[in-house]
Amino acid sequence: TGQPNGPVNIFWDIENVAVPARHNAFNIALNLQKMLIDDRDRTKGNFTVYCNTKTISDEHQKGLSNAGVKIQHVPNGKPGTVDQHILMAL
Repeated sequence: TGQPNGPVNIFWDIENVAVPARHNAFNIALNLQKMLIDDRDRTKGNFTVYCNTKTISDEHQKGLSNAGVKIQHVPNGKPGTVDQHILMAL
């Protein structure tokens, strides 16, 4: 069967799947978009990173913003808080 039609939305819990050491968020965001959207000839929907912005470096926040990624601040809370925010966005 084929893939469903419609835009591709990307939801990234960056605290659980962090930017690897010696890499930058800008390049990772662009590569994700290329692999998940461009290479598959799909339409881009929303690309959102969920995190406590106090725990993500300014450099990574700037890189994500420059790549067109929305940063959704999720204050520190109980485990699963980010998951709840992602589920609400679906």
